[in-house]
Amino acid sequence: MWSMNRHAVKDQDTIVTIFSGTKRRGRWTPAGNIRCCHILGSGLLDLREAELPHPALSIDALCLLGSLTVVVPDDVGVYITGIQIFGGIKDATSNQKSPEAPDIGIRVISILGGVSVRNTILADKMPRALERLRSLWRQ
Repeated sequence: MWSMNRHAVKDQDTIVTIFSGTKRRGRWTPAGNIRCCHILGSGLLDLREAELPHPALSIDALCLLGSLTVVVPDDVGVYITGIQIFGGIKDATSNQKSPEAPDIGIRVISILGGVSVRNTILADKMPRALERLRSLWRQ
């Protein structure tokens, strides 16, 4: 899953959402540094299937009345620092880093907004929950 193919990889990527939303999911190759700005908008960076070519990935996020959700694989190291003014940062990762997995550093400025970092998203849990409801209904 961890690619060492370093050609054609950007060093920096910028994502800006204003009154809108953005999602990066599936197979994609993120830059070594991702800068996110969410103003009255939201963003989702799903890194579980991403090809991470760098030994470390840094994400700089500004959330002004906006939100960012970062979904990471179970085996990466996640390090979060930031400033919150009527905002919040939630780290719900397992932090079970394997030696060959990259580190992900997240720096946050959150003003009336929030950043959430986790290993799964609610949509992944929905099929299991629906199946459980169906089995309860059949009883």
